[in-house]
Amino acid sequence: MALKHAESGEVVNIYSAYSQLPESRSLAIISAPEIEVVRLVLNAAKAVPQHTLDGPFTLHCLKGAVEVKTDGHWQPLGPDDLIYVEAGVLHELRAVADSIVLLTLFRPR
Repeated sequence: MALKHAESGEVVNIYSAYSQLPESRSLAIISAPEIEVVRLVLNAAKAVPQHTLDGPFTLHCLKGAVEVKTDGHWQPLGPDDLIYVEAGVLHELRAVADSIVLLTLFRPR
């Protein structure tokens, strides 16, 4: 069964979104032509390999600790830290601790 994405004007709690799912599962909360918002759940030492995206994005660390590599150097993100990355920038992500990160991806038209 496909999960329902949030609709315009709907309030969603990031931690308890779609209560039938465990907090330990990544989840696309919003998926629209111009934006996607994803709750990423990363276990400690989990890594997302180097890649680029066609649109700019933000990563907001909600819980735990991650490191983001952009422009050849690593930057730590802890709870409430946010980073903005332009489209086409080579980047990677790794979890230092069990973490929840909110990815907001802006899709080019």
